[in-house]
Amino acid sequence: LAIILVAVIMFFDYKRLKYYSLLIYNGAIMLLVVLTFMPNVFLQGEAMYQLGPIRLQAWTVLPLLLIALTAFFNERKWKGWQLIIFAAIPLYFFFTLPNLSVTLLYIAVVAVLFGYSYFNRKQKLVVFSVAGGFSLVWVAFSVYAYHHIFQPYQTERIAAYIHPERYADSAGFLILRLKEALAGAGMFGAEELLNIPDAHTDYALVQIIQSYGYGVGSIIILVILAIALRILWIVRHMPRSFGKMLIILAVTLYSVQCLYSILMIFGYLPLVNIPLPFISYGMTPLFLNAILIGLVLSVYRRKGYMSKEIITS
Repeated sequence: LAIILVAVIMFFDYKRLKYYSLLIYNGAIMLLVVLTFMPNVFLQGEAMYQLGPIRLQAWTVLPLLLIALTAFFNERKWKGWQLIIFAAIPLYFFFTLPNLSVTLLYIAVVAVLFGYSYFNRKQKLVVFSVAGGFSLVWVAFSVYAYHHIFQPYQTERIAAYIHPERYADSAGFLILRLKEALAGAGMFGAEELLNIPDAHTDYALVQIIQSYGYGVGSIIILVILAIALRILWIVRHMPRSFGKMLIILAVTLYSVQCLYSILMIFGYLPLVNIPLPFISYGMTPLFLNAILIGLVLSVYRRKGYMSKEIITS
């Protein structure tokens, strides 16, 4: 199904997405409203809406929002304050649902899209400075709240990431189990496999490494990262256009997933629910990354027409 989805999007004219960007954005916001105020399923605290075999969640809405915002950032008809509102509204819903993984991916991609937008360097510097200032204030408050406001049960996951051995029977168990599995893997796999929770989803790479060794694991990592480098190679000489912005969206969202997932399992980043593209089991992340690859191929097939693309003024 994912291969079929890639093929369908590849033959789809991506420029139509620009014309319907406002409709796509409004539809995505309506889906977020449904998830926030009318959920009928909760999984690990996250609100979802299930209709038969179809389960609507934040991951489902993410590509729609980012495609619409890509078109907005490429069109000069939108003023800066309007774009800020367009980008800020989904954050409220993502924090409310809540889904930390989608929120991190959304913020990262929006920041990159803004960096490649039509705004001049001074305007970008001002926006990034203000956003950085708010981020520092938020971090400072979080550190204060961690020590003086939050209860121990609220800070356990953070404390377990810093000192997992102190929480070996609770939040630190999975961190220690991942380290143990990776330490015993060797070049050709471990003699005895450890039981890894969610070994088929978020920690699939750990299961592969302890089953087949660091040799196979390294090949998988190199192939996954090579896809991102290949996409960047495609975009390097493209003129600034909606097509180029779509490829930047795709490679950013794909790369952030890859890098976070890889660094996470090796203990360099906190554990969150971010799958490794095309390796982790799950229909929603598989379809999400199939859409990204399909968009890249759709733009690449029509790259000869990009010089004729005119940015809306």
